[in-house]
Amino acid sequence: MSYSMAEAAKKLGVSVSLIRRYEREFDLQFARTEQGRCLLTDQDLANLKIIRAYRQQNLPLEAIKAILSRTAVVEAATESTGPDIREVIKALVARQDELEAVVKAQGLALEQLTQENHRLLGANQDLVLRLEAPGDHRLVQRLETLEERARAAEESLDAETKDEMIRKLQRRLLDLEAAVATEISTHDDDGEGILEELAKAIQAQGAAPRKKWWQFWG
Repeated sequence: MSYSMAEAAKKLGVSVSLIRRYEREFDLQFARTEQGRCLLTDQDLANLKIIRAYRQQNLPLEAIKAILSRTAVVEAATESTGPDIREVIKALVARQDELEAVVKAQGLALEQLTQENHRLLGANQDLVLRLEAPGDHRLVQRLETLEERARAAEESLDAETKDEMIRKLQRRLLDLEAAVATEISTHDDDGEGILEELAKAIQAQGAAPRKKWWQFWG
């Protein structure tokens, strides 16, 4: 597409005099009509944008000319190779966008893993502090519950052991009663003394301090 000098100035947002100045300073070659009026192409507008941007950055004229020269070479190569090179460039740009999206997604996944790791580390540190803190009532209550269960199991074993010993003594008492029953009529005092001793022994066993369950294995 071609533009007149006025149309190009309006499109670029600059004055016609500035375009003429750039034309002189950078030896720009604009197409002309038969009447000698300038016709600017889209590439001319692109070059003018480049010149204006670098001039605003106070880049030297020679440096800007070098940039324009390289731009012209690239444009000429693109024009000479036809549309195929343009398609390749578009494909490369699209591929670059895809790679950037993948990198961004991986970065987000890594950030999520890092946050989860920090959360787990924080939970672990909190647990350690809670275990070390004496004022944590829930942990204290849990420990007390475990101690009560252990104590109840121990007492249950002690009670079973005591009951078994009493049953053995009772069996012995019955055996002894049967053995001395025939002699009670002739030795009343002795028979009653034996029974009293057995009864005292059973009673004493019931009042004796309980052994821990593991002490019976010693």
